Amino acid sequence: MMRNGSTCNTTNGRIQFEDWPHRCRFPPFLSMSESTKQQSPPVATIRDARIVAGLTQTEAAQIVRVSLRAWQRWEAGDRSMPPGLFELFMLKTGQWPLNEKTKAE
Repeated sequence: MMRNGSTCNTTNGRIQFEDWPHRCRFPPFLSMSESTKQQSPPVATIRDARIVAGLTQTEAAQIVRVSLRAWQRWEAGDRSMPPGLFELFMLKTGQWPLNEKTKAE
């Protein structure tokens, strides 16, 4: 039973609320605070990261498994690149280390 009197049940891996949407709120674990939400990288950063890696737009798109057109839209600023895909690109091209170990270790 939730605070507002409605119940929350899970069926087939999905959360189902009785009395939804009238009296039920999302549980705290379903909401994401603004402070933890990642921002999309700036257009210049996307382009610079690709150039530093020495890749064409086609090659960069293949690395993160998207279409060439999607990559072109990110670099043109027509669409925002998902932060997770930018992180994946940076990791796969070796521009960000996979772990943060120092050389002294």
